[in-house]
Amino acid sequence: PFGPRGDPGWRLFRAAVADYSAHVVANPAGMPHYRAAGAARVLLMPVPYESAVHFPPPDGWTDADRDVDVGFVGSPHDRRPDFFRALARDHGITVRVWGEPGAWGGTFDAAEMAAFHAGAAVYHDDFRRVIWRTKVNLGFVARDNLDSFAQRWFEIAGSAGFLLAERTNRAADTFVGGREAVFFDGVAECAAQIRRYLPDAAAREAIARAGHARAVSSGYDNDGRLRTVFAALADLLPRR
Repeated sequence: PFGPRGDPGWRLFRAAVADYSAHVVANPAGMPHYRAAGAARVLLMPVPYESAVHFPPPDGWTDADRDVDVGFVGSPHDRRPDFFRALARDHGITVRVWGEPGAWGGTFDAAEMAAFHAGAAVYHDDFRRVIWRTKVNLGFVARDNLDSFAQRWFEIAGSAGFLLAERTNRAADTFVGGREAVFFDGVAECAAQIRRYLPDAAAREAIARAGHARAVSSGYDNDGRLRTVFAALADLLPRR
């Protein structure tokens, strides 16, 4: 509601912030703005994954089942199309992208769509299967909305995919870099990490398993996130 992207539809909500007993928000960058707008209590709940949808592949799943080297599912926010162009042009790495053709077609020309665009947006079971099929799953944040982490990170980890994510000021709070996920700053480091891990299936498997274990143990799923919030708001909930 307070981000610089200027998403529509928040005017009445911002005016009513002080009328609520508490706000549970997904973006830590917004918390001071809620308080400045009169919020009595502000709690952070990073966007979760759903364990009934995002879970590991079946036993026996190997690199032979992964037919996508580097993949991304999402929208062309920020400068992601330019990022993918630079990976291809300067490093010979082509990212396969799933997302709405109208959105990506508005920034990619016909030749680029043929090279990068793998298919329309995928959801639920289809999304999880794309993660399973992909050797290196890229994760970006919406920097134009001051995000510190992305729901995609937790969904990839919940599905036991190998996560290569954009480094942020809160990345180390979510996964241990090099053990539970791998992080990058900029195109050059992203390319270097892809070159490092793409041929090393054993390392990717180990990191993906550790990332999934961290997601489970830290309660990054819906139930875990809500359990933490309900405990923090116990004084506001009806007594049984």
